[in-house]
Amino acid sequence: MSAAYKAEKEKLEEAILEQMRDVLTGLHTLNQNLDRLNDVGDELQAIAVSWTTYCDTMHRAHDEALPADD
Repeated sequence: MSAAYKAEKEKLEEAILEQMRDVLTGLHTLNQNLDRLNDVGDELQAIAVSWTTYCDTMHRAHDEALPADD
């Protein structure tokens, strides 16, 4: 192999490795963001459950306070 070929090959290999490092960093960031999104989803679900329970309780209390239709 000529010296120019070896130099070009090494240059390309280094460029590929650098791009692979960038992809790995991007995947790591994506994974962190997805974890945070899951946390937010869990928090939203807990809030929705609380509001549903509250609304059901208020509705039942309202219905119980109404006079009976006899």
